[in-house]
Amino acid sequence: MRARSWFMLGVALGLWALAVRAGFGAPPPGADPNSPIARWVRQLETPEGWSCCSVADCRPVHVRLLPGGRWQAFIDRRSFGTTAPDAWVDVPNDIVRGTKKPGPAPNGTPWACWYAGVVRCLTLEAGF
Repeated sequence: MRARSWFMLGVALGLWALAVRAGFGAPPPGADPNSPIARWVRQLETPEGWSCCSVADCRPVHVRLLPGGRWQAFIDRRSFGTTAPDAWVDVPNDIVRGTKKPGPAPNGTPWACWYAGVVRCLTLEAGF
């Protein structure tokens, strides 16, 4: 292969890598797996008892309670990456958690874990 072809291949691979990386949100501050936030997130569970996600998938969110007791979380691209809907997303009632386990949410705000196009856990701040 000629040098120019190798160069163009390298540029193409580099651009592809940047595009793939842009599709995922950066972990939030404190995403170190040994941080207090990471330890808190690891305690979040689905109704089946499975871990919701890792600290890389969970962020503070805005929430709202709709008539009939349905919850929604705002899943934004700035926090969750370019594949996030940047819209209010319905949250199944069976995955909404209070603050008793694993304790109060970091910084006292609701947190959602968004993975593979769905909210896997929503933990509310005290007072909801």
